[in-house]
Amino acid sequence: MAPTAFMDRQHRPTEREIADALGHVAPLWERLIAFVSDAYGIEPTFVPPGRTYGWEVKYRKGGKTLVALTPDEGRFTVLVVLGEKEAAVAREVDLGPHVTRVFDEAKQLRDGRWLFVPVESVRDVADVEALLAVKRRPRATTTA
Repeated sequence: MAPTAFMDRQHRPTEREIADALGHVAPLWERLIAFVSDAYGIEPTFVPPGRTYGWEVKYRKGGKTLVALTPDEGRFTVLVVLGEKEAAVAREVDLGPHVTRVFDEAKQLRDGRWLFVPVESVRDVADVEALLAVKRRPRATTTA
């Protein structure tokens, strides 16, 4: 696998740099970021790059990662790890064909089913939101 964008450990990318790199999928990135913020009240943590992946935006609560987003040139990937019970529940969720294929191809490992979802459409974002709701119930929202 080729390294992704944003590999400079000394420079954390700005929101503008990420949006510019994402290009046409930037609105999908922004929608998912807004969903996690609203539904879970979690602030993002920026994680420096490793050998293969560039800077990552991770959302953690209670010591566990809810979701991680990795921006790249013209695309981004979302990582959702589901435990065995969560994966069984997620199998019953009506997912689109793209995310269903990702789910079916991911092996259930001892530490979970690692779903690396390359987000390409609004449907993919909706599917990731549904998977996150299986992993952790969104907080109740109040409307005035």
